[in-house]
Amino acid sequence: MTRGQVLRYVTLPAAAPAIFTGVLMALSQVVGETAALIAVGAAAFVSFVPDLSLSALQSGYTTLPTQIFYWATRPQAEFQGLAAATIIVLGAIVLVINVVAVFMRDLFYRR
Repeated sequence: MTRGQVLRYVTLPAAAPAIFTGVLMALSQVVGETAALIAVGAAAFVSFVPDLSLSALQSGYTTLPTQIFYWATRPQAEFQGLAAATIIVLGAIVLVINVVAVFMRDLFYRR
């Protein structure tokens, strides 16, 4: 076998589960560490709903941690509820990514 064939047929299939798991765990860690962003404070935020059409790829946007910070700093009780709900959504995203990573790891290791 040539080096390319070894890489394609032996090395990459053997390393694929670890690569996929590592990527998903890194993504989960990034999402989970947004709490530090919230604690330090979001310096800039966009307080409008972004345009979701395909022609608006260059339009403004916001992130969940930024919205949590924005809503948590507002004195109205409604915004406190929105911030709490957004924190739950962010936690659910982290949980789903971790579950998918573990499932994919187990699926690929069985082969």
